[in-house]
Amino acid sequence: MNVNACRLTTRHWVDEMGISNDIGRVVRLLDAAHRRRFVGVGAFMILAAVLQAVSVASIYPFLAVITQPELVQSGWLQKIYSYFGFHSVQSFLGAMAALVFILIVASNIAIMTDKWLQFHFKFSANHAMSVNLLRTYLSRDYSFFLRRNSSELQKNVVVETHQLCTRHLDAVLSFISGTFVAIALVALLLFTDPLATVIVIGIIGSGYAASYRIIQRRLRVLGNEYVYTNGARHKAAAEAFGGIKEVKVLGREGTFVDRFEPPSRQWARGQAQTLVLAEMPKYVIEALAMGGLLAILALLLLVGHPVATIIPFMGLFIFAGYRLLPVFRQILAAVAEFRFGEGVLSLLEVDLGDSKLATPGLPKGGEQTLPFKRTLRLEEATFRYGADSTPIIKRMTIEIQKNTTVAFVGETGAGKTTLIDILLGLLSPQEGKL
Repeated sequence: MNVNACRLTTRHWVDEMGISNDIGRVVRLLDAAHRRRFVGVGAFMILAAVLQAVSVASIYPFLAVITQPELVQSGWLQKIYSYFGFHSVQSFLGAMAALVFILIVASNIAIMTDKWLQFHFKFSANHAMSVNLLRTYLSRDYSFFLRRNSSELQKNVVVETHQLCTRHLDAVLSFISGTFVAIALVALLLFTDPLATVIVIGIIGSGYAASYRIIQRRLRVLGNEYVYTNGARHKAAAEAFGGIKEVKVLGREGTFVDRFEPPSRQWARGQAQTLVLAEMPKYVIEALAMGGLLAILALLLLVGHPVATIIPFMGLFIFAGYRLLPVFRQILAAVAEFRFGEGVLSLLEVDLGDSKLATPGLPKGGEQTLPFKRTLRLEEATFRYGADSTPIIKRMTIEIQKNTTVAFVGETGAGKTTLIDILLGLLSPQEGKL
């Protein structure tokens, strides 16, 4: 098994789970500027992954010289020893220790910088996405707002965009970053000992695949439940506070609390289940990784490998495992988030998909779209709310002179509010003209 095979296996695994599709869906929701920044953040992730692999690789020759000092008299170590003019193994080990420390510090600085870039990117994307969604909503005609609940729109702009960026986009960044690091470190281990690497990665991969198969469907269900219950909570609270005068006069406080309580309880239960499911595979992977390392150690001892050669080998694998285990947990958590966030992603895909139709410069007041100079006239107007519905207003003609007072009287459902909305220019009749 070589590095290219590792890459092909990774690509097949990613495609099979639909992760590449999830990543593409999230990236398509970003604006052009953040897509370019996404590429830049990804490039730095590769640099950070390479630095981590180099820092891990540096531990092997250091431990090898500690256990077998005679190695400095042969091979590439002897060339370095002579080139820099070392006079003792102790001084050479001191220099190697300093180099290992510098590489580890450089690797950690790269990791911190990578995290800093990711945090800034996702919150900047959150800001841009919220503004873009609000602009998209406000660009729609008035009839759009008659069909949609205002608390739902507010929740989408403020809450769901935050949910998408801080969880789903964060999962995309974590998955890509973790995958780069995993590829770099696994390639290093394959170069060192292909058989041992295949054994360990095979054990961990089997545990990972089993965990994923168990939790993915439940997480997708919980994600859809989250969208529904969170929307119901916001709607119930908005209706209670929005009509607080009527609530107090009619004494209906308890009714609104009863309406809010069931979705809130279901939301809380779902959040707890999601966190438990996301955490459980972590402990399975840790146990399998430790079991794999112990199995390799036992195998090396059984076949008669000298302890002096086993120590640097195991040191490399343990240090690589120290870096890899958090990465595997990061990847698994990201995949779990993909499944949980499916509902929010699907919701925002629809509304943000209309952002290309949004007006770049929305009006800011002071502009008269329909100047009222002498007469406001509605001619042969017909209006219906749905294509197949009965007309609310049918072939109506009305004329209003400037500086006059007009009242519309009629029973409920006669179309008074609709007529006023047409005269205000909020609604457009399907037939006739204003």
